[in-house]
Amino acid sequence: MKRLFCFVFFLIIIPTAVSAVNDLSIASDGISFNRNLPFLEGQLVRIYATVENKGDTDLKGVAKFFAGNPREQIGTDQPISAVLENTDTVFVDASFIPGSHLLTITVIPFDADDDVIANNNLTTTITVLSDSDRDGKTNELDTDDDNDGVLDLNDAFPLDRKESRDTDGDGTGDNTDTDDDNDGVLDLNDAFSLDARESKDTDSDGVGDTTDIYPTNPLESRDFDNDGVGDNSDTDADNDDIEKTSDTNDTNLGPILEVDRIPSLTSTEREIVIDPSESSDPDGTVVAITVVINELSAPADGVQNVSPFETTLMPGEKLPYRFAQEGQYSVVVNATDDKGESRSKTFEVTVRNLLSYWVKGVIWLLVFVVFLIAITMYRKVRNNMPKPRKNISKKAAISVAKKTTTRSKNKK
Repeated sequence: MKRLFCFVFFLIIIPTAVSAVNDLSIASDGISFNRNLPFLEGQLVRIYATVENKGDTDLKGVAKFFAGNPREQIGTDQPISAVLENTDTVFVDASFIPGSHLLTITVIPFDADDDVIANNNLTTTITVLSDSDRDGKTNELDTDDDNDGVLDLNDAFPLDRKESRDTDGDGTGDNTDTDDDNDGVLDLNDAFSLDARESKDTDSDGVGDTTDIYPTNPLESRDFDNDGVGDNSDTDADNDDIEKTSDTNDTNLGPILEVDRIPSLTSTEREIVIDPSESSDPDGTVVAITVVINELSAPADGVQNVSPFETTLMPGEKLPYRFAQEGQYSVVVNATDDKGESRSKTFEVTVRNLLSYWVKGVIWLLVFVVFLIAITMYRKVRNNMPKPRKNISKKAAISVAKKTTTRSKNKK
């Protein structure tokens, strides 16, 4: 009986004590990458899985890599060979579309006896950012997502490098669309495939027949002033009385400069107003008005009284101005329109210091009054002085003496 008991103990207990434990596991930090998160669209990423042998013998198995939910395997099974109390690291390479992706790694030992299934799976989530042109910049930071040379702001198809424009707005890019302007004429037969108003150019002058006033004359296409003479032949195409040879833009009427009368004579004590506020442009807008004031002639001392003055007025604005010194000045007012054409007017202004003239006048008046007073006093003094006796001749003296003697005799 004792022998039988020992035999059973040997068959049951001893094998259990010496049987091997098979456990391949993947720890919570068993997933790693060759790049830092987040990843970019299309970027090749190497995914590592580190498998630990928790058994008491060398173990082998495979690791499977999955992405998404439902899961889709990435690559093929990766063989694991982990020696006792060591790890084995395997990897796969993958790239992802933009978005959030669930990664799962499953470890399957070849000998599943005693394997702890709970530590055979590990999941993690990765984020992949959009990088449509694979240039290493996220679309959020990239100004040209499809790298077609057209900035996203101007690109009707910012994620399609084959397309950038959709002239007729039908959702089909011009490169693919057979009628880009949707005028019913195929691009192959359309002389203006991007202009729905035009499709034919009879005289081949680059101006469509619909717009061309002279559709059969290749030398003319417009008549700006509607005088029956084409602009190329017309010596004053805009009829603004400025010959083409002198007109900076012969198809632009230019601004009409209106300036209220500026006095030709003023004083340093008086403020004048330079008023071009009524200026206008019949075929555009007046964008700026400049005023330049220069001294034409220096005073006798040869020193300029004032430096040139220049300012820019907004349309409708007036300029109050006071001359600081007397002299001769030019006032030039110039108006410029939105096409860059200008008109100007020049005024000459004489400036006097009236206060100095008043002072001089008063001084001369005082001098004159003093002079008159002096003359008057002189005459009074002279009239009050005794008159001196006048010299008489001998004949006159004898005659006087005779008269005196005769008077004396008569008295006796």
